[in-house]
This record gives sequence, structure tokens and C-alpha cells, in this order.
Amino acid sequence: MKSNTGAPYCLSGNCLDQVDLLFLYGFCTAKEQVRLELFLRRCKRSGYCTGNTPTVEELCAASYTKLFQLVVVDLQHMLHSLLPPESTITYNLRPRAHNLTLPDKHCALDSCNFVTRVLYANCY
Repeated sequence: MKSNTGAPYCLSGNCLDQVDLLFLYGFCTAKEQVRLELFLRRCKRSGYCTGNTPTVEELCAASYTKLFQLVVVDLQHMLHSLLPPESTITYNLRPRAHNLTLPDKHCALDSCNFVTRVLYANCY
């Protein structure tokens, strides 16, 4: 698919704006993630992106965080029903990224799930 300028469609505007990597990136293997990073580097070299464009991993992490914050706040959001219940913690040692119960991981696909990935992202 090409744009009017002859550039690949996904690069016709701002770099990677039209490519929704949120859900794709979680299911990518390490090899595929490296290929996405290499693609972004080629885009920078060719002038489709600015030199200070973040990496694909950074773009996805920022998008994950933004979407997760929207889902937690908006009770009517379609993904809100997928969130686990709030945890009841009686102590306050440090600020937490969220106050939700962490679900158990039963199989490898659980790590690909958007909600599970975001819940475990900053739970250290």
C-alpha cells in the first residue's frame, strides 16, 4: 500500500503514527521485535522519521501506560471489565503503579495479554 508521495502508507505521516503496535508488540517474538527496531532505524536513515524518534519498545511502553491509565479511570471503557478486582492492602510501604490484584500466569499466552503485561510492568 502506497501513499500519494510514493512512500509506504505507514510512513506517509509521522513515523509509526498509523501503525498500531499496542497489541501486536506483545505477541512478537524477540526476533520480530529486533526486526521492528531495524525497520525503525531504516526509517530514520531514510528521513521518514526524525533522529530523536524513540525506539519501538519505548513507543509501545508509552502507549501501554497511556491506554492503561484511560482504562482504569474510565468505568465505561470496553477494556475496564477485563481488569482484576482491586486489592485490599492494609499497609502503605511505597506508592504503587496500581491498586489492582495481580492475576496468576498460567501459560505463555498470559504474558502476551495486554492487561496482564501492563499489570506486571511496574510491580517490582
